[in-house]
Amino acid sequence: MVRAGSRWAWRFSTTRRTGARAARPRDTECLPKPRANRPRSGKSIFRRHVLAAAAALAFLLAGSLPAHAATSKPNFLFILADDLGWADVGYHGGDIKTPNIDKFAASGVRLEQFYVQPVCSPTRAAFLTGRYPIRHGLQVGVVRPWAQYGLPLDERTLPQALKEAGYLTAICGKWHLGHFDTAYLPTRRGFDHQYGHYNGAIDYFTHIRDGGFDWHRDDQAARDEGYSTHLIAKECERRIGRDFAKCRSLQP
Repeated sequence: MVRAGSRWAWRFSTTRRTGARAARPRDTECLPKPRANRPRSGKSIFRRHVLAAAAALAFLLAGSLPAHAATSKPNFLFILADDLGWADVGYHGGDIKTPNIDKFAASGVRLEQFYVQPVCSPTRAAFLTGRYPIRHGLQVGVVRPWAQYGLPLDERTLPQALKEAGYLTAICGKWHLGHFDTAYLPTRRGFDHQYGHYNGAIDYFTHIRDGGFDWHRDDQAARDEGYSTHLIAKECERRIGRDFAKCRSLQP
């Protein structure tokens, strides 16, 4: 990507990490249109940060397949809420009400001095690889819509390891680890199913970010209408009810 005057110009080039020619995703609508380099008002900056924080939620679901049922491997659900401040949960005395998260905290283990990455892409990279983000070049900030990079393809991810162990995997919510080439998309990185958006700060209703439509199911454009948070929640319910129940019914 190069900057030309007051507009963003696009350039596809050879990547250092893979040595392969960068290609457009299968649905080019997810790429944003060039935008003007205009200063943002205080209101737009505030709105952008609110959207980025509220949209930073992802669910990783894993259900044990029948071939491994005899080992009694558990089904499980990861909930990742990045950009979450200390007082952004009810059990820390904040103004935001989070009764369900409070229940998890009350019945589980609270790591009150456990430090993590401050923003989206480094958090997700660390979680999915088990390595510090600096190890794969994602320690500085988030992957932007126009970025020509992502989580390096030679990194082994958690969902890939789970699939090798006999699990069915799914992600609902935000990806934010690169989408400029199909090889970087969730279903190519170990997930059997994907639902949600690739970038942060999308519009809750139109699912647009910087002029590009960003809402996908199994890495294909999905024209589902509705409030993004509600759509993700409903998809999680469907996925758990359908896939986990199927795994249980097929176990001996």
